[in-house]
Amino acid sequence: MLLEGGERRQIVPIIRGGVELVAIRDLLPGLGAISLREDARARSLTMSMEGREVTLYDKKSLASVGGDLRLLSSAVIAEEGRWLVPLDSLARLIGPLLKRRVDFRAASRVLLVGNVDVPRVGVTISVSGDAVLVILEASQKVPFHVEQETGRVTV
Repeated sequence: MLLEGGERRQIVPIIRGGVELVAIRDLLPGLGAISLREDARARSLTMSMEGREVTLYDKKSLASVGGDLRLLSSAVIAEEGRWLVPLDSLARLIGPLLKRRVDFRAASRVLLVGNVDVPRVGVTISVSGDAVLVILEASQKVPFHVEQETGRVTV
């Protein structure tokens, strides 16, 4: 999921070799005037915005971000006209391009773009005999509602 400002978009990752990848063209709409330039000879894709550039290379786990090389968690894949980028590397690529804060929260499967305030929620479970203790901890106040049914409590 992508959260940007007040907008929320679902982006479905593609699995290749056990790695979660995202198609760049699925990610970019709504993030600003980003131009894409593909170089078939160099097998690269350059994303540009307001003089800033990020270049991706097919089958390489390196990207050029403003002229500096960045190591990615796995290789970028150019496949059927799409450029697939490792999901967990997006923040390191898109943040400098947009010149905005970008954060990927792996546990909650969320990519945050800009100053988006999303609380972190942790769950601790303890089982003792026939009793179960569930503790929910949030990084900030979160509105909640509790419903109790036979054999189930929903928060």
